[in-house]
Amino acid sequence: MGLLLMHNRSIIFHRTAFFICLVFLFAFALDRAHGSSAETHPLSLREDAVVVTGKDLSALLGAKISSLNLAVVINGELRPIPFQVDEMRNGSHVFDWVSPLGAKEGFYTQDEDGGKLDGDDELVFMAFDLGERAAAGFDFKSGKVAELSFNDPVSGKTGYAYLLADSSLPKSQADYVKLEIAPPRYNIFARRYKYSGLADRGFFDNLRIAKSNGDWTPNLILRDRTPGHAKLRLVGFSADFDFYDLIRGEVIARKDGPVRLLWRCAGGADFGGLKIKAKGSTEQVFYANRIDIPVAMDLPFNFDSILQSFEIKGTLLLDPASLPVMFYDKNNSNGVRVDGKSETGNPRLVNDKPIGWFAVSSPGASLYFMVIFPKEWIPKLKRTAYMEDTPKRSEVGCEFGDLVHLLSKGFHEYILRFYILSDDFQWGNEKRMPEISEQSLNLTVNELR
Repeated sequence: MGLLLMHNRSIIFHRTAFFICLVFLFAFALDRAHGSSAETHPLSLREDAVVVTGKDLSALLGAKISSLNLAVVINGELRPIPFQVDEMRNGSHVFDWVSPLGAKEGFYTQDEDGGKLDGDDELVFMAFDLGERAAAGFDFKSGKVAELSFNDPVSGKTGYAYLLADSSLPKSQADYVKLEIAPPRYNIFARRYKYSGLADRGFFDNLRIAKSNGDWTPNLILRDRTPGHAKLRLVGFSADFDFYDLIRGEVIARKDGPVRLLWRCAGGADFGGLKIKAKGSTEQVFYANRIDIPVAMDLPFNFDSILQSFEIKGTLLLDPASLPVMFYDKNNSNGVRVDGKSETGNPRLVNDKPIGWFAVSSPGASLYFMVIFPKEWIPKLKRTAYMEDTPKRSEVGCEFGDLVHLLSKGFHEYILRFYILSDDFQWGNEKRMPEISEQSLNLTVNELR
């Protein structure tokens, strides 16, 4: 009998001295490259990472990916924006680097089509970069041109981008997310955050956010956690655990693009003294403003055949240096102050109603946390707010509830998703995220020539 856990926590590394200098230079360069605040981007308040598949770009299918450029029009001027094309092969991304284990598991560094755009390839860019519509007869300085328009049902505005083939327009040099590898740490530099953790661990332990005034927050997170409590069915023995303490893994493939970083890991866990080897892998994704961390479990048995209960939470253990912060969710609309000063640890928190997300707000910055569960799980989960705030620890999060009857034999996956904003929390900002507004951008593609 065995339990197979897969988790794609990054196993990359960090050089501390280089870290500070590079991040500030990088952030400054990005701000300069992105343009001044006086410029108008119609969808500047959308946080979507836009992914358009090749099948929607029929006019440019078969074009050399290296010949493509993506541009927007701002104040009548054509400007390149950061983009990448992620090729697909056998249903998985093609990477820049693949380890021997990754190759054994079927991942590649090249597609089979010689670097041409095909129907399952992915064009990736950020919605906040979209521009205005080009005037009739606009000179795109290129061969083929496809107009991509995105209507925002929340604001009613439409943003535009132009995919160009064989264009004389230089490509954007901006890079929204970068990877630094240097044992024994990992670090990711993104436009709005700095993210770091220890090697071969299932959690991160450093997250700093770019503030609205151009400064950075102190470290907000001592570590993210998934604390749980399990009780055996037959003998009634129970134990506390943290999933992320159990997980070990290794990087098997990666791609570091200007818009997103793809990081694929294979791993295993030591669960209750039982050594478990993962036979698959999952893919963590970093954008300028978002972090996706999938958690996958391939189970050879039903959990409820062994366990009476299996309750877990998803939490953030806050760094005392970051306090005070405010905690918000839809049931705690006025916010709850977290300051590490309460002796009882029992704040006035509404925690008997489900939440789909919560936010932690520090002056000039805010972090939104949500879990993307399988739809069939949601009616059966608790999903209530959780908080402990004492001089010894300040921890906030969500109680998922008892998963014992949900974890049946087979494959299961849920995604931890973080959005990072360089603004104080205020109601209305949550609608910038499509998972919360439940309003996706509507794409229309026109071939101009």
